[in-house]
Amino acid sequence: MAGRLAGKVAVITGGGNGIGRSATLRFLGEGASVVVADMNETTAHETLELAGKAGQRERIRFIRCNVVNEDEVRAAIDLAVSGFGRLDCVFNNAGVAGAFGPIDKIELEDWEYTFAVLVRGVFLGLKHGARVMKQQGQGGSMINTASIAGLSGGDGPQAYSAAKAAVVNLSRAVAVELAPF
Repeated sequence: MAGRLAGKVAVITGGGNGIGRSATLRFLGEGASVVVADMNETTAHETLELAGKAGQRERIRFIRCNVVNEDEVRAAIDLAVSGFGRLDCVFNNAGVAGAFGPIDKIELEDWEYTFAVLVRGVFLGLKHGARVMKQQGQGGSMINTASIAGLSGGDGPQAYSAAKAAVVNLSRAVAVELAPF
């Protein structure tokens, strides 16, 4: 398939719906092969069906992946290599709205869950994506979904805003570190 991403391979977390589904279908439309790493098997299979209807079923794989679990993120990254022979892009997109409410009413577990999905999930995608891309020696792209809420507090719930600020700064720090590769 000809396209700007022909021959490229991407892992997209949260690729089963929303921004992730749109990105998955766009990547496929541009010629890439895609691993959809998502917890929601129903919406992920809907995305696979849409890809199939577009004649792209051979270039998409699904793996159930909870981005807070390092073994599952590693498995998603490794599926790109075993299924398509390489890895060129990791799109860390999985997310949750997370903890919500007045700061003095938010439960610690809800706060930690929000950070686990939004920040740890990005960290793990970067970690294992970098591992593979550095071994390949051909560079690649890391895309992390952040939010305007991460740039200016008050545009979202406290935990979400703080986590997205962490994603913005983690992205900047890792970009500097991985630039030579």
